[in-house]
Amino acid sequence: MITGYYVRSLSGRDAGKVYIVIKQEGDMLYLSDGMRRSMENPKKKKEKHVQIIKKNGRLEKISNEEIKQAVRQYEKKQGNEMSGREDA
Repeated sequence: MITGYYVRSLSGRDAGKVYIVIKQEGDMLYLSDGMRRSMENPKKKKEKHVQIIKKNGRLEKISNEEIKQAVRQYEKKQGNEMSGREDA
């Protein structure tokens, strides 16, 4: 079960986008970014079409705003790490 994990979309129009898994049914994942894809209208994607990035600390009683902030923080952190590597 990968509920609560950060994942990156590998295929489709949203390739490269970061989401948090809010639900799993078999090989189907329900993904939210807190903005376009809220918890009430999650993105449905097959598990083979995403890359697991890391575990999110908690998912119980989480809001769209908290998901949005978590995704933005993760993307910002990754951007800083990537730019740091390019300078080296």
